[in-house]
Amino acid sequence: MHAKKNKKYNFKKKNYCIYIESTAPFYDGDYKFFKQKIYNTKKIFYNSINTFFNQIEKELDVQVLVFLHPKAIFLSNNYNYYGNRKIIKNKNVQVFKNCKFVMHRGSTAFSYAVFFNKPAIILISQEVIDKDIYTINYLNHFSKETGSKIVNINLKVKKKSLLKKLKINKKKYEVFKNKLVTFENKSNNNLLINYFNKKT
Repeated sequence: MHAKKNKKYNFKKKNYCIYIESTAPFYDGDYKFFKQKIYNTKKIFYNSINTFFNQIEKELDVQVLVFLHPKAIFLSNNYNYYGNRKIIKNKNVQVFKNCKFVMHRGSTAFSYAVFFNKPAIILISQEVIDKDIYTINYLNHFSKETGSKIVNINLKVKKKSLLKKLKINKKKYEVFKNKLVTFENKSNNNLLINYFNKKT
C-alpha cells in the first residue's frame, strides 16, 4: 500500500490523500520561539498517526502522502517516521490537484486545500486533548473559521463518520480565499493560478 521511496509516483492518479506535515514533535523550533510546551511525545505521536494513516488507507482505499514542512528538510531522507510513506517536498504543490482530501494540524498550508477546492480535516492527538488547552482553542477556532472538522487520531477510523467530515463548506472556503489568503492586496489564489498557467 505504501509507495517505495525510490519509485516514481504518478500524481495523476486520484487515489491518494495528503497529510501536511507539522514540525513538532520532531522539531520544536516554533514552540521554543513562542515558549510553548510540546505535549505530543515523539514515540506516542508517530505510532498513533501511522496507525491512523493505516486505517485511513484501508477504510477509504487511498494512499497517504506526506507533504513536507519547509522547516523539516531533515525528514526528506528519513522515511521511518511515517512508515516509508511517500514524502513530497514543499515545492511540489501540484500534488494537491488530484488528491482526494487533505489532512493537517491547523497549518496555514491549509490554503492549498482551498486553492484546489479539496476537503480537509484537522488532526489532533489524545495527548493534546488531555493537556494542551492552547492548541485545543486554536484548532477549534480554525475549525470554526474554515468549516474543517477535527479528528482524533487515537480513535478508530469509522468510514461513514469520516466521509461526513470530508465535506467542503463552500462559503467559508470562499471567505478564507478572499479575505485571508492575500498578498499586497492581490489574491494568492490568482497568483497561484498564474503560476500554474506558466508551468503548463
